[in-house]
Amino acid sequence: MVVNAVVGADEASARLREYCSGLPDVEKKIAESTSPEGAKLVSDFGIGSVPMVVILDEDSSELFRTADIDELEKFFS
Repeated sequence: MVVNAVVGADEASARLREYCSGLPDVEKKIAESTSPEGAKLVSDFGIGSVPMVVILDEDSSELFRTADIDELEKFFS
């Protein structure tokens, strides 16, 4: 599983960054929206707003997409 997170400088982004950083046993890509890596993730996944988390399975198929920390916590519970 791969967790891709594009974050900004707001409080919601900070909470998502912290949560995603602490996830065990998953590959993580966490990038600022203004960085080259963040711009690539925005382009690759058609992200229209930041923050956003896109979770992929082993075959790179999208499993889940959210900007809501509560939804993300439910997904991993």
